[in-house]
Amino acid sequence: EILIDELNKNIQEIKGIEENTVISHLPTKIIINGINYRIEENGDIQSNVEEEVRNLFDKDNPQFIKGYISITNDESIVDSDITDTFYIKCKRNTTYILSRTSYNVSDQVWRMATVSTEPRTGISVDSMVGGLINDLTLTITTPDNAEYLLFSEGRTTHNDDLSKFFLKEE
Repeated sequence: EILIDELNKNIQEIKGIEENTVISHLPTKIIINGINYRIEENGDIQSNVEEEVRNLFDKDNPQFIKGYISITNDESIVDSDITDTFYIKCKRNTTYILSRTSYNVSDQVWRMATVSTEPRTGISVDSMVGGLINDLTLTITTPDNAEYLLFSEGRTTHNDDLSKFFLKEE
């Protein structure tokens, strides 16, 4: 585990990572603005600019509902004034990877899920994966009935800076 500002001079290549961001589980891969980076245990950074992909998550005009994906309420979407669940129309039987460049300790958990109907509070999710505070990526494969892919993170809402999220198809 290292702090971003402790990395070598190569860190200046990567824009969009805030100071004092914690990276754990080294070596690790992160995606920033569609470019894959690998951070080695010694802090060296390798970039692969040829692997540029489009972010499927529209951070400037996100689709969202007021609520979060709960594991304690029958794996459903629970109404909330302090968290939004973001969603996109998805393909069935497809693997998606959601990454983030940073996290706040108060975010605690983040989740991805699929539903077969238009997302709204009170409905159960069909499949779900979750991550802990320091996880920077989540991966989910959508089932046969998936229509929408959803994600929520701690207390993140549509009013926050959403540029830290990058969603791609594998």
